[in-house]
Amino acid sequence: YTFGKPVPGHVSFRVCRKFEHPATACYGEEAKAVCDEFSGQLKRTGYENKLHVDAKIEEEETGIVLTGTSFSEITATISKIIFENSDSYYKPGIPFFGQVKLVDGSGAPIANETVRISFQGGQEMNYTTNEEGRALFALNTSTLYFNSVGIRRFYSPSRSFLKIEPSSETLSCGSSTEVRVHYILTPEAVREKKKVMFYYLVMAKGIIKKAGTSILDLDKESVNGVFILQLPVEADFAPVAQVLVYTVTPSREVIADSTKFNIEKCFNNKVYSLLPVKELHDYHHGTDMLLEEPLEDCVPLKKIILNGITYSPVVEMNEDDAYSILKGMGLKVFTNSKVKKPWYCSTESYAPSGIHITASEGLAGAPMYALRTSALQSNRIHATSSTPEEVTETIRKYFPETWIWSLVPISSEGNAELDVTIPDTITEWKASAFCMSPDTGFGLSPTVSLRAFQPFFVELTLPYSVVRGEAFTLKATVFNYLTACIRVRKT
Repeated sequence: YTFGKPVPGHVSFRVCRKFEHPATACYGEEAKAVCDEFSGQLKRTGYENKLHVDAKIEEEETGIVLTGTSFSEITATISKIIFENSDSYYKPGIPFFGQVKLVDGSGAPIANETVRISFQGGQEMNYTTNEEGRALFALNTSTLYFNSVGIRRFYSPSRSFLKIEPSSETLSCGSSTEVRVHYILTPEAVREKKKVMFYYLVMAKGIIKKAGTSILDLDKESVNGVFILQLPVEADFAPVAQVLVYTVTPSREVIADSTKFNIEKCFNNKVYSLLPVKELHDYHHGTDMLLEEPLEDCVPLKKIILNGITYSPVVEMNEDDAYSILKGMGLKVFTNSKVKKPWYCSTESYAPSGIHITASEGLAGAPMYALRTSALQSNRIHATSSTPEEVTETIRKYFPETWIWSLVPISSEGNAELDVTIPDTITEWKASAFCMSPDTGFGLSPTVSLRAFQPFFVELTLPYSVVRGEAFTLKATVFNYLTACIRVRKT
């Protein structure tokens, strides 16, 4: 039923594998669909890779018949691995980070399975997939000196590199996250310097949201290691924040890296809507709503609305030198430092066919700055319900499409109580609240579910039409989901 309870009755169905070209005469009887009770051989050629299911159910008491149809794909693929968020290059001496996703033939994730990652040079490691079928891995590149092993080597004239460790988790608003940055600094890069200044930028929606520096003391730290940036996760970073870390060496070489972090969708103005129960019976109930402090940041107005939000995934990008990293972030850089790979000049006037030549020049400087800124309404049915105070006859006739849309004042404690009348529609409602503030802006609460239900009601099965004076059978179905016995009277 539409209110989530099972339907008693007799069900029949058939499963078919239809022929892909039923009009083809040359196949004769073989062109008929396989609709036996799995007695047909599904391996025969010419059939669709689908099983079609036609079903109907006849309700036990009323005789009402409903039908439905669906299909299931047939695939020869048991499982497959997809590489995600993996760079197309590696930096010698710094771990190569990547992520794999394990899915079945239909694309559904496979959780808690062991995935073995093997790498040229004899490296083999086992990882366990999470609930989304994903697993992060890290490969040691210190002994890798090839120009290509399915991935390209990152260019650096001094063989100095930075690598921001990626994260598959979505960062929560209002928290502080540790960004781990792996680095290798050769003597050719640092020369006589005892302290190295690293600059970092946080960009979201094409705008620099945060910038800062971190100093590495080489008298205390190694030239090959990891340093940590503490970054606060702010609401305007959502939905994706791109972090850039770079430094400029005495030889004017720019060493840089960037990566993207998924940020929780949120607002600076935080509103929480809490409903005390999941399922409401009878007809009247109070709903509590809480607003996070401080109160002075919010106009004392509240609304509950029916709401649904969808978000599109963000496409990742790959880079192969410092200039590509900066270009991929949409930054316009003015500098005399080296951010591009050098020209690979040919002694011939024209490059041989099939050879791709990449151009690059010098740019950069420190620091760098950017220029760009269901409810299904019941039929007209009469129901009898009782309240603890008195016995009354209740007519179910309140069927709004949008239930609550009102302003509610907030108390000094930061909460509000709203007394409402539950609609007669037996269904599930989606509710949320929002708040406006001149200082922190717009705030939206998480969506919560509220089910309105009658544990005892009567439904009449009416014919489509009748002739005046005609006698007909009127069926009344009693739905009783009470846990205790009650006395009823039929009139």
